[in-house]
Amino acid sequence: MRSLPLSAAHRAPAGGRTPPGSPAGSTVHLVSLRVALLAALGVAAGCSGTKGDDGDDTELTGDEGGGVGGDGSDGTDGGDGGDGTDGGDGTTGDACVDPVDILDADGAATGYQRCADGAINRKSAVTTSAEIDLGRCEGTEDYLGCDTDADCTDAPNGACLHYPDLYGGGTSCGCVYACSSDADCDTGEICLTAGIVEGNDWSTCVQADCTVNADCDSGECGVSTYNDGCGYVQTATCRDPDADACRVDDACDDQCGVRYSGTSWECLTMDCAIGRPMVDATTGAARTAPPVARADWRAELGALALPADPAARAFFAEHWTAVARMEHASVASFARFTLELMALGAPPALVRDAQRAAADEVDHATVAFAIASAAAGAPVGPGPMDMAGALPATSREDALLALIREACVGETVGVAEAQAAAAATTEPVLRAALETIAADEQRHAALAWRTLSWLLEGADAALRAKARAAFEGAIAAVLDGAAAEGEMPALDDWGIPSPAARRQLRARAIDAVVRPCMAAALGA
Repeated sequence: MRSLPLSAAHRAPAGGRTPPGSPAGSTVHLVSLRVALLAALGVAAGCSGTKGDDGDDTELTGDEGGGVGGDGSDGTDGGDGGDGTDGGDGTTGDACVDPVDILDADGAATGYQRCADGAINRKSAVTTSAEIDLGRCEGTEDYLGCDTDADCTDAPNGACLHYPDLYGGGTSCGCVYACSSDADCDTGEICLTAGIVEGNDWSTCVQADCTVNADCDSGECGVSTYNDGCGYVQTATCRDPDADACRVDDACDDQCGVRYSGTSWECLTMDCAIGRPMVDATTGAARTAPPVARADWRAELGALALPADPAARAFFAEHWTAVARMEHASVASFARFTLELMALGAPPALVRDAQRAAADEVDHATVAFAIASAAAGAPVGPGPMDMAGALPATSREDALLALIREACVGETVGVAEAQAAAAATTEPVLRAALETIAADEQRHAALAWRTLSWLLEGADAALRAKARAAFEGAIAAVLDGAAAEGEMPALDDWGIPSPAARRQLRARAIDAVVRPCMAAALGA
């Protein structure tokens, strides 16, 4: 399986916002989350996921689009001139006006062109450099998925890179792989040359439905790049003027691109369930305490700005009350998890980290209740929580399957949502709170995958098959739950994406993080 890069680990989120308290210019990406969780499993970081998991974590400037272009500016035969084929059928080739070849640092053609409107297309496939000139593994990282470049042999041009401790997940080493041509990539991928979009620090294999312009009826095999809030989704896809809603970012309020599993260009935005649920052992439903009027479960906040519209503010208060109740319930969930670990004879590191996670959740709950109280204009906190039937699982199998359902899938996706919410939020107090929660939740997710690895030690084929089925069931539940969400206000500046954006993010997180980690844990 192909390991994938974290090529923009130190860059600021789209829109120029750098989360306070983070290393200068850093941002959160699904690839960095995947690296941390694979490192927690003790394997080389970065197996690729399924369709849409291009793994390329680059940034996009406004003049480089997110749309695509086509050569063949007049739509006539031979318009691309690069591979001797025609530039389209003559009906849509003129969509790309005045195409200019994009050259590399040495002045050589890359095979890509930029249209006058900023759209980028792939004219021809050329050989490029596979050099990865970034920080190698130092050997002192918290998690070592590799020691030297020689350990990275899953694909050509492997490099063992150092990943910084961006959000409390620990430093790590992981394999990444560059490409010099399409031949280095899997079927359905092309080699995206370094420097075609900003932050693409080395040439990378990305998902592709076309190879060059001649493959498309429109004469345009375009490069789509957009920031979904956790990372950059990059593909090469044929332009279709009858189906596409836009070509470049300037046509949208935010970004123009092809969404996960999409086939046409549309206007997109950055998008972003936080915490580990306390699940009823009988019904499988999440259990929470009822909200009551009390002020002792409130952390001290700074001056928090709130939505001006009364309806939006009421929704904001309701949302954060729900978040607070889930965070409060997570305290009980980790307490039960600790008892499970004790019953199964877990090593001290897992028990200690489970205790620490419970304390984190107390802090998360007090912050969330404080936000909810500020928005509601009245104190709100948790009432007594029904703990009947909340005994821990005492068999290894029961604990394993519960861990997969409650943590390895749900909590991992929750990290992606928290990271995206923090990156999109403009209110400083709220953003700082979300960043802290996201950092803690990433550690909690890493704990879940470390525990999974321990529980699977010596597991037979039957138990591994049950584990795989539990993963698939949990994945389906996450995706079905997102699909069932009705329409509601989208308050991106206050960390609340629309249901549509959340659906997209969850699907992306499943493919980019959960499935690669599942494959690493269970064996692909």
